[in-house]
Amino acid sequence: MIASELLSTFVQLRADGSATPVPWKPDRWKTLDLGEGDRILGAVHGEAETGFHPAMWEMHPNGDEVLYLLAGALDAIFDEPGGERVTKVHAGQTCLVPRGVWHRLVVREATDMMFVTPARGTQHRPV
Repeated sequence: MIASELLSTFVQLRADGSATPVPWKPDRWKTLDLGEGDRILGAVHGEAETGFHPAMWEMHPNGDEVLYLLAGALDAIFDEPGGERVTKVHAGQTCLVPRGVWHRLVVREATDMMFVTPARGTQHRPV
């Protein structure tokens, strides 16, 4: 059994059911050895309008992403065929991001967010 701080240690959830702590590093996404079906559980802190990736669209082709706000507020913006759709998310709420949907997050209040993401194959593009 290992105890760790979720804001400094992610957990790699492997498709075989095992879980491995992964220390947070600035290049964390580039250094992960992700297998088919693996997901990452973690938490991040974002400051108003500069946190997360407000100027970049993100898309996960290998599964849905789960976002849970521990504190604060943000807008989850989805790029849909009819235009952008904004979902306001507040502390205590969950936002499900469907597989293959381009999205971005704009922090409205300092936010602590827990996530479960299928990081393998994630794509980015500028807004």
